[in-house]
This record gives sequence, C-alpha cells and structure tokens, in this order.
Amino acid sequence: SKNVGGERPSPVIPSASAIVVHITGASVTGSSRTKKTPSGNRSAADPAAAGLWRSAQQKLDAADNMGAAATLRQVTALDPDFVLARSELAQALDRAGFSAEARDTARFAFDSAGRLPEQQRMAVEAQHRALSGEQERAAGLWGTLFDLFPGDVRLGVRLASVQTGDARRSTLMRLQRLPTSPLEAALVDWVTYAIAFDDGQLALADAALARVSDRAR
Repeated sequence: SKNVGGERPSPVIPSASAIVVHITGASVTGSSRTKKTPSGNRSAADPAAAGLWRSAQQKLDAADNMGAAATLRQVTALDPDFVLARSELAQALDRAGFSAEARDTARFAFDSAGRLPEQQRMAVEAQHRALSGEQERAAGLWGTLFDLFPGDVRLGVRLASVQTGDARRSTLMRLQRLPTSPLEAALVDWVTYAIAFDDGQLALADAALARVSDRAR
C-alpha cells in the first residue's frame, strides 16, 4: 500500500487544543460537546488574555504549535496566574521541538497548581509527568480523568499519547465508540495510525493517515 504523501510521519499522536480546557468546562472550537464538567470554569481573568486564549486554542487545533506557543506566551504575560494556559504552553513548546523549555514550563505550571480544583491539578500534573518522561504516572492521571469524563474524546487521545501496547489499543476501542466532531475524529485516526505504525501494519497505518488527510480538506 502506498502511503499518503510518500513518507509516513512520525507516529506521535498530536494533541489538539485544550485537553486541560475541557477540565475547566470552557468551550473549545471544533468540539462536539458543550456540557460543562463539574470542576468549574477557569478562564483568563484579563479580557485581552481571554481573547488570546481562544486564539491559541484554534492554533493548537490547526497544529500551528509555534503560533500557539507565541500566543500562549502573551496570555501568560497578561495573566501570570493562569496556570492552565502555562500548561498548554508547555504542550505547544514540546510539539514545536523545544523539549527542554517545555519541561521547565510544565514543571512551573505544576508547581503553581496547588490552588486549582482537583481535576485541573491532575491535568496539569499529567502534562508535567508526560513531558518529564514519567509516562506511567501521566497515563494514570489521564486515565483517571478519562474515567471521570468518559465522553471526552480529547482526554482519551491525551491518554493514548502516553500509552503503548494493549493499554493504548484498549483506549482506542473506547474512543471509537464515542461520537466525535470532524477534528476529534481526525485525532482518533491519529491514534489508529500510531498503533498500526508501531505494530508494523503499514497498510492500516496508511489508511488511517488517508482519513486524516481527507478530514483536513
């Protein structure tokens, strides 16, 4: 089977915007859900920062990690206490290739998260653990959150991104049973691609990658 674009990308599962935002109950561009989670609605205190925060989410959804990182820097400059934005900045930096800065940023967010509601703290810690190479601890935290919010596709994708083997396959099965927006469906296809790639099932990997490409049109 010929792959899309002639070269298969690295089997790294992308994470579109605001897994953490879902924990806050804030709306997310492209999401199929509007129901708020029980942990409150923490958004930027500064109105200008709130607008930039929404823009950063859209850039993350479009895989514009450099643009998202630049915007999230502006958010945290305007609202230094917005811990969730700092945590998402760490994710954007990591995806943009700035792994050392991403780890430092995630650690700072984690150290600042003590006054957040429990589920938000768990999300910030999961991000920190994942970027620090503590995949099992990150998986435990994302797994608990996905159990609390089993209809949240993005939480499941974030969980899958730190799993391997049968655990990741099990998460994929859960994700495939959920209703999705087009963006979320593409994220699930990325999980399928990563699993098939790692298993050496290149025809299945190429089919998943083709679906991602089709959804982007």
